[in-house]
Amino acid sequence: MKNVVSIVRCPSYDPEALDRALAEAQELAPLPELRGASVLVKPNILIAADPGGAVTTHPEFLRAFIRLLRAKGASRVAAGDSPSWQPQDLAGRRSGLKEAAEAEGAEWADFSQGAEREFPGGRRVRRFTFASALAGHDLLVSLPKLKTHGLMLYTGAIKNLFGLVPGLGKSAFHLRFPDPADFGSMLVDLALAARPAYSMMDAVVAMEGRGPSNGRPVGLGLVLGSRDPAALDWTAASLIGYDPLSIGYLAEAAAR
Repeated sequence: MKNVVSIVRCPSYDPEALDRALAEAQELAPLPELRGASVLVKPNILIAADPGGAVTTHPEFLRAFIRLLRAKGASRVAAGDSPSWQPQDLAGRRSGLKEAAEAEGAEWADFSQGAEREFPGGRRVRRFTFASALAGHDLLVSLPKLKTHGLMLYTGAIKNLFGLVPGLGKSAFHLRFPDPADFGSMLVDLALAARPAYSMMDAVVAMEGRGPSNGRPVGLGLVLGSRDPAALDWTAASLIGYDPLSIGYLAEAAAR
């Protein structure tokens, strides 16, 4: 069951359409047990961008997913992300994600402070500093946006977890690993260290071109879900025409 990936049609960000699509996606690729659980939701809040540009996870997608978590019995839900360089609240407000989380009764988690997490099995990195908010919850779930990417070709569930690194700590990784193959290997280490329990991908409107922020919106009308971020990314990359083996970090993630 771990490697099952659901692919469900969703024509728009209409709340009823999203509720149906997300419910079907998790029926095909089930969420873990959530009754009584505290869940941290990590959407993609790259920069302070209007949701219509497909730079960030759409706020209605976040709202629908929080409703799904509540329906499955989650007792506490928080949402947050660390943007690439801007203040979290600014990016959260501009993208509509902060308001969306709070409108559904979820907490807005502070990603500005970090705590170290050891990962002895890392190939490139054996110690990460993740947002302290991660340690305060039972489960981490990721809501990536499907986008092409100027450096890594494709970005989705695995790379969305890079936002767990607070603030300018992300820049340090770019400087440390300027080669895309090394950077991708670090991302695989990071995903294994973060241990997301589930990923639900916003591919209702995706981004094509010079992502992660300078591409153009493209309507795909899809929602994808899986407990395995590597399997989800492999599937999503295939859907948009890539050979996943040509994307170095996806090939490594599948092997590992």
